[in-house]
Amino acid sequence: MREWDPEIYECPLKTVGFINVVEAQDFKTQLEPSKSTLDDDGHYIQWLEYSGKFIATSLDLSLFPFETIVLPLCIELDDLYAGESDVEYLPSGQVITAPPSINGYSLKHCDVIPYINTYQTNWGFQYANSFFNKQNFSAYQAFRIETTLTRDPWNSFVNIFLPLVIVMIIVITAPLVAIQDYQTKLAIPASALLVLVFLQDGYKKILPPGLNYPTLADLIYTFNMFITIMVFLWSLIQTKLYFASQLNGGQLKQAQLAGLMDNQFFLITLFFSLLAPYLFYKSCRR
Repeated sequence: MREWDPEIYECPLKTVGFINVVEAQDFKTQLEPSKSTLDDDGHYIQWLEYSGKFIATSLDLSLFPFETIVLPLCIELDDLYAGESDVEYLPSGQVITAPPSINGYSLKHCDVIPYINTYQTNWGFQYANSFFNKQNFSAYQAFRIETTLTRDPWNSFVNIFLPLVIVMIIVITAPLVAIQDYQTKLAIPASALLVLVFLQDGYKKILPPGLNYPTLADLIYTFNMFITIMVFLWSLIQTKLYFASQLNGGQLKQAQLAGLMDNQFFLITLFFSLLAPYLFYKSCRR
């Protein structure tokens, strides 16, 4: 090593590369001290400070707003092939001494996973062909540091689902309004549908744009919009039947029948409104 690359021999940390860094021009590293020094325990020690943005390609937000995300930091030894180096991760205390500060998330745990990072290229070095006995192949020792973060369930419920619950209580009980007060019966679901649209737009601003799959919140909100439309259509049909009964002199009888049917419709919508979120949650966890 001394003859091949004296600089790396004097400062091994210079061979550490960050695989998933996003903006290389803004990425900063600093060695402290500039050369490794002998510690009291007889080992050489050196710190590497870094600052930059890293990409996380495997974020799964399908359970939003109760999702768990994993933020990876991938490093490898760029100047030494796998087999030329022997680097081990020796745990000593916590992996992260200061938990990352991300609004809405709390640190669950942090893991260090060693692996071999392979490329189907020799990067133009014929030495790789002779070392691995393969053409267009190279492998490097690497580590993946995974920080797992979770949302606080109660905070997510209060901010995203509690307003929905309040609105849907009003919507589901709208059929219980007497048919004689048909204007209120029709106005409740119509107004609630507009409120649901604004509530959904509010949490959509938290999510990254362009998701190609629905989240748990999307499924629950869409279902409740469907329930709201069904309540509106039901109230509209009941109102038309009520006015039609006036022509036949059966207004009282139709009002009693409408009340009975409204009670049954209320129980049906209540049942599905309680069951659907659980089914959506189970489907998103698969």
